[in-house]
Amino acid sequence: MEEKQDVKIVKVSYKCPKCETGYLEPSGTVFTTFPPMFPHKCNVCEYGETFNASYPRIEYEPIKEQLPLTEDEILQRICDAMNYNNMCARATLGDLPKITIDDLKQK
Repeated sequence: MEEKQDVKIVKVSYKCPKCETGYLEPSGTVFTTFPPMFPHKCNVCEYGETFNASYPRIEYEPIKEQLPLTEDEILQRICDAMNYNNMCARATLGDLPKITIDDLKQK
């Protein structure tokens, strides 16, 4: 049985343990061992390390249940979306007034 869940996408990078400034990135080589190994080099100091995963990589984390939004939070999100759409339309329509929560509550 399939089950769906909202997730967020997370980028996982590996900070260089030597210079603590750069990040270890794949060298472009893969060792065909079992499991495969991926050599990496720091993009600042050239320090190298080998991992059984390639960095940076993408992970998916479940989104924890959030408390229900208040009416004002819902209205603010609607206002933000409408104002963004109006900003995009200004190129052809000219200036449009900014919409506020009070504008939505009055109607």
